[in-house]
Parts: sequence; structure tokens; C-alpha cells
Amino acid sequence: VFNRREIKFGVGQYEGCTLSLEFYRYPVVKADSDMWCKKLRNVTADALSLPTGTVVGIYGNASVSDASQWVHVVTEPTKPSLGAASTDGVTCYDVTTHVTYKVFYTRVGNMENPQSVVTNVRAEYSKQSVVLLCTSQPCIAQQHILLSNSVQFI
Repeated sequence: VFNRREIKFGVGQYEGCTLSLEFYRYPVVKADSDMWCKKLRNVTADALSLPTGTVVGIYGNASVSDASQWVHVVTEPTKPSLGAASTDGVTCYDVTTHVTYKVFYTRVGNMENPQSVVTNVRAEYSKQSVVLLCTSQPCIAQQHILLSNSVQFI
């Protein structure tokens, strides 16, 4: 379970944590590595993703009963990924490790006292390959993966 934090409007933010993995496998076979990579992708994606239908208020005081005062967070579609086994360990491709939330806004109203209005929120995911190398036989591998997120106001 991850704690969610409130974001202060206009203030960029970066947070991260380390996911520590231990991998035991002998012998390393492709079917096992594909299953392991799928589990790893699911864990990291779940840790960094928002529930479907997540919305953000366009004003700081958006009314929960007025749907016009909320925008949906747009997420980029994910592509299927494959894992590969080798004799010295496992490489998992396209593991989600970072998400950037880009909050687009504009200023409206009186020029002396303009109000900020959120126009769009986009979640952009970054992925990397995770390589687990065997350090002994049977295969024992350890890996630490940095999972992070950031918020940008544009």
C-alpha cells in the first residue's frame, strides 16, 4: 500500500522509493522468466498507476457534485512487452519505473487577479529494462529498482 500525498498547485514534486527483489531460479528457462517478468511489470505498474476514471478539479474549490468542474487524467496506452531468458539470468523489458503527471493550466478572469484553471492532466510513463544476473548456481539474483513519480505544472 502506497501513501498518496496532496499536491500543492503550481509546485513541482518528485518522489521515489526502492523496490528490492530477490530472484531464485534453477535452471533458468524462458517460460519461468516470462512469468516472472509479467509479475514484475504488474507490481511496478500497479504501484505507479492511478485508478481508472481518476479526475482532477479544474479549480481549487471544485464542487464534487458538478462534473463540469473536473477533468479526467489522460494516460498513454501501454504496449505489450516480452521477457527474455539467458543462461546468466533474466532480462525484463519495458518495466514501468516512473510516471510524470503533467498538469496543464491557464489563467482566466480579471488581469489584476487572474485565476488558474486546470485544462488537462496527462500521465506519462517511463519504462526500462531490468536485468537480473545470477550470482551463483542455483540462480540467485538481487536487484533494486527505483520507482518514482513527478508532477509538473505547465
